[in-house]
Amino acid sequence: MRRFVLHQHSDYGPTHWDLMLETDDALATWRIGVDPLAISPGDRIEATRIHDHRKAYLDYSGAVSRDRGRVEARDSGQLSVTLCDDDLWTFELGGSVFQGRFELRRVAGDDETWVLQILMDQ
Repeated sequence: MRRFVLHQHSDYGPTHWDLMLETDDALATWRIGVDPLAISPGDRIEATRIHDHRKAYLDYSGAVSRDRGRVEARDSGQLSVTLCDDDLWTFELGGSVFQGRFELRRVAGDDETWVLQILMDQ
């Protein structure tokens, strides 16, 4: 089973959150400007696709290299990916707080901007 971690990144510009999803060899990562733990089913929030991170970040809280602030793991747990392609990821998270079915969809015409949504049960 794959894993995820949600880091809160502070002390380097505005506080933001990094959602990291485990792939075969790295952590696919999206930067989120609002606290994703506070969103409700159906809400859509902007997420920016950033570089992949090492899997070591699954179990890390502390200082970020090159004096870029600190990260604190806000939640982590199991990840089940149902779809993963260039424009759309659908997955289920089983964290202690961050739980449910989610979608990350790339905004058309923009390589970095995505929308994160908690999917409502059908």
